[in-house]
Amino acid sequence: PSGPDFTPGTKVQIKAVPEKDYVFKSWSGDVSNADPMKSSIQITMDSSKSVYAIFVKAAETVVLNIGESYVHGLKYINGYYFASTQNTPAKLLRFNANDLSDYSEITFSSGHNSADDLVYTEKTGKIYVVFAADTGLRIAEVDPYTMEFDENKIVDMTNFTYSGQTITTDNEFLYVGARYDWYESKIIKYSLSTLSSIPVKEITLAPLYYGIHSIQYRDGYLYVTGIATPPWVLKVDANTLSVEQEANIDGDTPTDDFAMTEDYLFVGLETGYNHKKSGVIYRISMNDISKMHPINTGVKGGVDKRSGYCYAVQYYLGYVWALFDSSPGTITRIDPVSLEFKNYQLEHNTPNEISTDGRRLFITFWGQNPGRVQAFDTSYLNGREIP
Repeated sequence: PSGPDFTPGTKVQIKAVPEKDYVFKSWSGDVSNADPMKSSIQITMDSSKSVYAIFVKAAETVVLNIGESYVHGLKYINGYYFASTQNTPAKLLRFNANDLSDYSEITFSSGHNSADDLVYTEKTGKIYVVFAADTGLRIAEVDPYTMEFDENKIVDMTNFTYSGQTITTDNEFLYVGARYDWYESKIIKYSLSTLSSIPVKEITLAPLYYGIHSIQYRDGYLYVTGIATPPWVLKVDANTLSVEQEANIDGDTPTDDFAMTEDYLFVGLETGYNHKKSGVIYRISMNDISKMHPINTGVKGGVDKRSGYCYAVQYYLGYVWALFDSSPGTITRIDPVSLEFKNYQLEHNTPNEISTDGRRLFITFWGQNPGRVQAFDTSYLNGREIP
């Protein structure tokens, strides 16, 4: 290509500079393997080079003027993001992933408070929302397209005084993590074929495993975390609901969601500014959950005692992404193999839930007035690195 000539072996620094309203996305050409998160790269002139910088529109941010800022469950499902809220009564919000302004919501009736989690099953084509109200275990069934719902698809008013906390599926069964009087936790299995209040199976966890916080399914097993002192993680056979492995986590409350790669769980901690484990993410082997590796991201947030809480972890584009409560919020990108990480600053305070449609990250922010959600390509983070 025409341009300046360089002596062979010369190292040349190239920087991608976006125009207004655009951000750098990635490199192409003879440097296509360069880190897309770095807008400045160095190349060695050992031949003529063709180098291209790709730019995209800056992040799309939607400010919700409806005051819904207490999202506690978030999932991407067939073109939409669905978010459950901890209102009284709870709500389910829906955003079109392509046009975030295409927004709708439903409000559940009295007694259906604090929707903690939701899951979608291909078997029924429905969303199931579990509530953390103190009025018994309640699970609602929602059609994701019409937003029509049966808010009492499963109701058990007798065995639970604190009720549901987390829910997952293998597309044949629903698995619910529930608390009884807070200090007793159960895993309950419901058949998607019958969906009655009569479970297929349930187990009560040992007393030291109280405060169940998150449950996820993978390849015949349930991975479960809880907020006891010390916090814990279990590997449970999904067929029999028998605990196969158990381990304690050195820290504080684990996040109410965690990321799963092919081989590992990545679990954050809801630990504040002054806690010795503030900013730590644990990589936990799925084969042997006693094998844990702490990743100290260094995120401390502000001086508020809650700053530094990790509220959510997501796996996307080969990286683990963790949200930290700080002012403004922090998102951390972690390489799941090398465990190298980088912290980036967000625009708003207290990011608390994260999901992806395979193209962009989608983040909600807790306690903001009005409520805020933000969707962006990871290129938005270029230039927002925290030293």
